Amino acid sequence: MRPVKKIVHPAKKNIKNYFGPALRILLNQMEKRPSQAELGRLIGYTRSAVCQWEKGKRVMNERELLIILDYLNIPFVVFSHEVQKLIDADSK
Repeated sequence: MRPVKKIVHPAKKNIKNYFGPALRILLNQMEKRPSQAELGRLIGYTRSAVCQWEKGKRVMNERELLIILDYLNIPFVVFSHEVQKLIDADSK
């Protein structure tokens, strides 16, 4: 008898999948939130791409993330804490 293989959803394997949703949470906490179009222009993408990141349907890379965090004056430590909270909630 073969051992049962644990099935892990592919989206849960990569920490980058949490970048967009964590950014969305932080953006929602801001008093004056920039538009998706504004963030897209900042890094050379469309509003649609930013929307897909926020929903977790598309993965942003580290460069894009750092540019956005810098623009929004969000410390990386604060962002990484939000990512960790999402990972913890997913593992329950």
